[in-house]
Amino acid sequence: MSVRLAELAELVGGALSGDGSLLITGAAPLGQAGPGQITFADRKGLTEQLAICQATAAVVSDEICPLQMPVIRVSDPRRAFADIVQRFRPLRTDIAVGVSELAA
Repeated sequence: MSVRLAELAELVGGALSGDGSLLITGAAPLGQAGPGQITFADRKGLTEQLAICQATAAVVSDEICPLQMPVIRVSDPRRAFADIVQRFRPLRTDIAVGVSELAA
């Protein structure tokens, strides 16, 4: 599944800086994000790591300096990133609860 970056910005109520037509295929933490994925940085100390990250885009706080990559600026990057992760990996509703009929 892929989602346009502009749709993710709308989902989290963030301000998009960059190409909103980019397709995002998943979400990953800063140290693990690669091409096609979105990541997040919630404090200024992560700016250097974000600058060398391979992610296509990032969700950032307002204190993060402008970057070369497209970003979605929000007041709570952790919450916004969690919402984006859930967009790519919806909660399962088919989880069986209880004791199996095969249990002895």
